[in-house]
Amino acid sequence: MGRGIPKYSAVSFTVMKLCFMVSIWIRWDCKSHAVRQPSQNNLGWKEAGKLPALALQNVACYLPAMITVTVPVRAFTVEEYHRLAEVGILREDDRVELLNGQILNMMPIGPEHGGSVNWLAAIFHNLDRGRWITSTQNPVHLGEHDEPQPDLMLLRPEPTFYRRRHPGPGDVLLLIEVSDSTLLMDRQEKLPVYARAGIPEVWIVNLPERLVEVYRQPANGLYPGCREVRPGDPLAPAAFPDAGIDTLALLQAPPGA
Repeated sequence: MGRGIPKYSAVSFTVMKLCFMVSIWIRWDCKSHAVRQPSQNNLGWKEAGKLPALALQNVACYLPAMITVTVPVRAFTVEEYHRLAEVGILREDDRVELLNGQILNMMPIGPEHGGSVNWLAAIFHNLDRGRWITSTQNPVHLGEHDEPQPDLMLLRPEPTFYRRRHPGPGDVLLLIEVSDSTLLMDRQEKLPVYARAGIPEVWIVNLPERLVEVYRQPANGLYPGCREVRPGDPLAPAAFPDAGIDTLALLQAPPGA
């Protein structure tokens, strides 16, 4: 799904702007009050008493180039994330998700992306026979700092259809991301989160390369490998080998593309 731009984090750009302004002010002040080295011949007691202040002023001129400030980033928890929505900082119509403690804006969904999600949802709905719940673009709670919204999930049946809580890792049978301009984000940022949470199977529908990347059986927080499925190759969830999908229909370019 479209992802990637941090909306809120614990470090504000105001801090960076303030440091820059202080640096400029110090440099200007040093230039306008240039310090000369006193000599033994013209240094009186009054001038000698100013030496510590003059030395400090000289040092201040070089501080911006000498000092590197590292500001730690504080990760939001899922509880804090939901609290932001409760108090109105996040609006109900904001398209955001929580990943690695950062609140990310989700990129706009293009026609091919949205159509691919619709196609997958229709196929899996027709195949379920009560064996799973097909969930599209809804949250999944993966830990203290992660609550992403994958494009599609096959979830274990639940009597309330997850009205009382968001599904967790143990509820997910298959997770699918449809990727276009967000391919690197889905591979490099989201996939490791899914592996650490123990999601048993992830498909990345790679629209630019017209293939499906299949990741299964995570171990030690990593997926051991990737199987590339191309148009016409067989593909079915590991949990339901009989629920195969038509990869040619899924991966073919839309008319006029």
